[in-house]
Amino acid sequence: MAHLTSISDHPPFESIRKVRPDSTEYWDARDLQPLMGYVGWQDFQTAVERAKLAAQNSGMEVDDLFRHAPKKTGGRPQENFELARYAAYLVALNGDPRKPESAAAQSYFVTKTREAELVQSQIPKTYAEALREAAALHERALQAEAAALEANTKVVELEPLAAEYERFLDAEGTLKMGGVANMFGIGRTTLFKHLKEEGVLQPDRRPYQQYAEWFKVIPHGYKNSKAEDRVAFTPTLKPDAVDPMRKLLVRRGRLAA
Repeated sequence: MAHLTSISDHPPFESIRKVRPDSTEYWDARDLQPLMGYVGWQDFQTAVERAKLAAQNSGMEVDDLFRHAPKKTGGRPQENFELARYAAYLVALNGDPRKPESAAAQSYFVTKTREAELVQSQIPKTYAEALREAAALHERALQAEAAALEANTKVVELEPLAAEYERFLDAEGTLKMGGVANMFGIGRTTLFKHLKEEGVLQPDRRPYQQYAEWFKVIPHGYKNSKAEDRVAFTPTLKPDAVDPMRKLLVRRGRLAA
């Protein structure tokens, strides 16, 4: 169990806080994982995905709060995120409250996030403005907690998604299209059909320019029935393109919301 200290005694969550050159702060999800009492990344990622869903339901910019930042290793890159303070706050709210470490994280991030909001806000000039400011802060906290509760109802959907995500990452850190189709709950052939019909992939399975950054395309040679040399293309999907692709297919009516 990670050693925990009180909030006033420089807690471990403060010691892993990082600051970018532009002075914005963040927490590395892989560093936060053990401090919240999680041994395996897959279990912790469920809390992260709940937090992302809570942020989305609150109308926030998920990609800004949860920056996708895979860690390079000797093998395939490890899935990871750089969490803004509010993102870490939502992850803490979605952690397992039965874990003492997660409870400590909730206490720290709830307290410190509200302190940061007070510091960043303009100093009220009147007592009435002070009351309005306090009410607004309280309302935002209630909205975040309500969004987190709503996200909890989708845990059953998110857990198999996280498992499939880890399972289908290849050595290059991209996802095979069969694995992506599995995560979407459809067949591989159906997925390719949808992507071609929606103008994402060309007939030879190369992406159109607009969507080129979503994919890594592997060309390979073969001989046709007439022994003529031909080139085929096999696309694999970059991890951070899974959500945009899913949203596009939902928006176009190809997947259920």
